[in-house]
Amino acid sequence: MDIFPLLKGMPSVMKVSNLYDCVANETITFLFFICPKMKGNGFRLNGNKTGLEVEYVGKKFPNSAIQAIGRAMIFLTEFQRLNLPFTARAIYASADALMLPSVPTSPPEVPTHPDIEVVPNDLVVASNICTFGQLYRAKPWSSAPQRVCSFERDRLSSILSSHIPANVAADFVERTWSGFALDGLLIRQGLFGFNPVLLGVESPGISILQNAALPRDQWLPVLQLA
Repeated sequence: MDIFPLLKGMPSVMKVSNLYDCVANETITFLFFICPKMKGNGFRLNGNKTGLEVEYVGKKFPNSAIQAIGRAMIFLTEFQRLNLPFTARAIYASADALMLPSVPTSPPEVPTHPDIEVVPNDLVVASNICTFGQLYRAKPWSSAPQRVCSFERDRLSSILSSHIPANVAADFVERTWSGFALDGLLIRQGLFGFNPVLLGVESPGISILQNAALPRDQWLPVLQLA
């Protein structure tokens, strides 16, 4: 069954990419990422001024996560009408605590949501932290469109205080992109569900960077939501 025109015509779907890998007559696993809530103003320069540190608030969603879940639920409600088998999970990016600060900190406890399963990723990332380091050194995003990298670099840099040194900000961006690339590898391995399809609930550039370390014929299908 070709579900491309059905998805393309949904009001909640802005763009459909890489759908060739989606098997419509088997259960689809829709996945999207939500960030943990940070204390205070978020990332700050550490005492040695060599990197960033952060504290997270467990069992609570930031506003961005609440909005992301809302967008996903609108799509999932529309998709239900097709009577095709699917499951959906929000991947709680608790592994940010291991990857983004210069010194790893404790992952936050996972909040729950009445409408969707929320699963943490810190344990699976901890088991693949060497791959994270390899991606940081290999920089697979070098082959991504430069307009995407430029936009994402500016977007991520805007999260940080203007007082953060340029080299620390650049390190933060590349840590984040390494995490995105690791996301793609782990999802492709089936560690978050069979027959995965990414739901783009934030910047469209994120899914491009999540596919950056994968061969072209293994890119994850993406539905960028409106």
